[in-house]
This record gives sequence, C-alpha cells and structure tokens, in this order.
Amino acid sequence: MPRKGNLSGVAGAVQGLLSARSALVAQRDQLDRRIASLDEVIDDFGGAVPVAVKRGKPGAKPGKRAGAKPGPRPAAAGHGPKPPRRGSLKEFILGAMKPGQVARVGEIATTVVKMGYKSDNKTLAKSAGIAMAEMVRSKHLKKVGRGRFKIR
Repeated sequence: MPRKGNLSGVAGAVQGLLSARSALVAQRDQLDRRIASLDEVIDDFGGAVPVAVKRGKPGAKPGKRAGAKPGPRPAAAGHGPKPPRRGSLKEFILGAMKPGQVARVGEIATTVVKMGYKSDNKTLAKSAGIAMAEMVRSKHLKKVGRGRFKIR
C-alpha cells in the first residue's frame, strides 16, 4: 500500500510542472501578440511578411528521399574535365606543362613562380604536388611515376 507522503511528492512535482508549463504558454502567447503587431507595422510600410515558421519535431525535411546523398553529378557525355579556376595554382600548373612532357613536381613549382604565380608559401612544391594529385583524380593530368606527371 503506497504511503500518503509519496503521493503528495509526486502530486507536488506534477503541480510544479503544470505551473511552469502555463507560464511558458503565457510567454508564448505574449510573443505571438508582439510578432503580430510587428507584422502589421511591416505590412503598413509595404514590406512582405515572412511565412510563419512551423513548430514541429526536428528531423528529415519533407520531400527528401532517405537514401539520397549529395555529391557530384556525372559529367555530360563528350565533355572533358571542368577547367580550374582562373588564377589558381592548378591553372598555372596546366600552363606550365607542355603536351607530352613528363615533368617533376619541383620543376613545375619553379616554373609556376617564374610564370608570375604570387605565393608566400614556403612549401610551394608540396602544395603543387597535392594540387597535381587532385588533378590526376579530376582527369587533367596523368601520373607517370613517383613525382612525375604529364597532361592527359
């Protein structure tokens, strides 16, 4: 048989939760009234009032497929790789290499600087090697050996 003191503790806790809930509901009502008055003022000035935000559970967005993953789309048939951004190290690397030429990473790094690539990088050859490895994956270059690349 339950003791009366135990019930009053649970009842007191429930009563406290109910009063906290009613205080929050009152605050929400007050905020809704303030938002409505701001919307009226914005409407008076001719501004568009944004659609109210839905109050719901966080989770998957409606209309999204569960298995869809973001990623690159396949390239259109007959088109080569996307050219590098203007002024980038990759663009300078492509400009420094001649078709059919097999070049080392260090040679390309010094040629890129001679061509006018501005960089304060103390390890430019390392950055060039990383960029060239990325260009192999994007089908701009072909790796022929350790530290040696040529244009595809």
